[in-house]
Amino acid sequence: MFQKDSVESYFDRTADSLCIHAYSFIKDNLTEEQLKVWKSQEELLIQDITSSVASCRPLLEQQKVPFSVFCEYLLPIQIDKEPIENWREKCFSEFDFLKDSSLIYICDTINNLLKKDFAFSLKEDSYVTMPWSQLRTLRKGDCYHMAKSVLYPLRALGYPCTVDFSPCWGNTTGGHSWNVVYVNGRMVPFMGREKGINYNPFLIYRFEDSTKVAPGRYPGKVYRKTFSINKELQQRFKSVSVADLPPFLSDCRMKDVTAEYVSVSEVEIKVADTIPVEEPVYLAVYSGDWMATAYMDTCQKGIVTFKDVKNEMLYMPVVYRNGKELPVNNPFIMDEKGGKRFLNPDSKTERCVVSYLLPLIREYSTAVANKDKLPEDIFDRLCSGEARKRPANGEAYSLFYWRENEWQYIDTKIAANDQIVFPEVPQNVLLYLADKDRKFIGRCFTLDNGEMVWW
Repeated sequence: MFQKDSVESYFDRTADSLCIHAYSFIKDNLTEEQLKVWKSQEELLIQDITSSVASCRPLLEQQKVPFSVFCEYLLPIQIDKEPIENWREKCFSEFDFLKDSSLIYICDTINNLLKKDFAFSLKEDSYVTMPWSQLRTLRKGDCYHMAKSVLYPLRALGYPCTVDFSPCWGNTTGGHSWNVVYVNGRMVPFMGREKGINYNPFLIYRFEDSTKVAPGRYPGKVYRKTFSINKELQQRFKSVSVADLPPFLSDCRMKDVTAEYVSVSEVEIKVADTIPVEEPVYLAVYSGDWMATAYMDTCQKGIVTFKDVKNEMLYMPVVYRNGKELPVNNPFIMDEKGGKRFLNPDSKTERCVVSYLLPLIREYSTAVANKDKLPEDIFDRLCSGEARKRPANGEAYSLFYWRENEWQYIDTKIAANDQIVFPEVPQNVLLYLADKDRKFIGRCFTLDNGEMVWW
């Protein structure tokens, strides 16, 4: 780590305890790579630490903002792996007219300024290496670009904020990231370049009629981006190379905050004796394919424990090898109280009636993305079922179920009367519908008295 360099010597001479402790926090959480970069910017580092402390000093001294929150979500000059630059001074110069405004007004104003001429896109370069100077003029980007871009002006104005993210949804495809800002003892969500304070990251569409409720997205997990290295996480996976870790674990600077958002339970899973004791086990959700989203807490005598697992969702215990999730037990559904129901084919059969080809949440998502091209009443018609996608009469559809770690064929039927009926389907299984070319449609589902329950 640092010797008694010019930065440390400077703050020793000033006898400013907040700056001294802030610099100590930074040193304790620098990688060797960061250390080399930061040491080449000592004058800027001194200026940045001094400015960050000054922006939040009254709240720190009055203990309205914990020092740990300040260090994690306001202090660092670097957010990801972007080049170091004097963004704090530039942001304060541009947004200082907001410094005496309410936080709600500040977030709304910054969003309005940054979203001008901005369009959502999944095709831009990675946000990880983008500094403020590039993000400020960015005209296209995804939710990660959007969330990162507002951190700079808010931190410059003295507000601790960071990014929360769900690596993948548990009931629809894709993942999401959004912002949180510290307000009165808790982190409050908002969405950079889009929605202000008290943003709901799981909501797709809000009806004016409160009796109508659109389905929400379910997070497989929610993690919060930190500056400090998660030592517990780092220790747990110290013997695993980065290449052998699921993508969501590529950075240990995060912590699990799922319990701040949804009802959770602790889960114990038995894994096969063939799984090496030292090999990590994960929980995966279905997001176009099985995707690991939760890491194990402990493993003893073949029993793996997971903390803070969202209730009312489908999971699959997996290991991660050669870039793929490999199941190590049957999929299971968590109920609202944390109970597990493993989906293991039963010898009994039941009737399966397919009335819709897509889950409602997917149809709402498509309508939101294309609302300018669709009728104004499309959401009401989706809610009533009138506009939902139904089986095409006369077309052939095939049904598959999950067994022995793969999708296995059950039967093919012709749609009639806007329905597909499969008279004999194994009970207690996970199912998937496919078209005549055996291309999967919609999402996997289970049956409840013969009717589909999407997962």
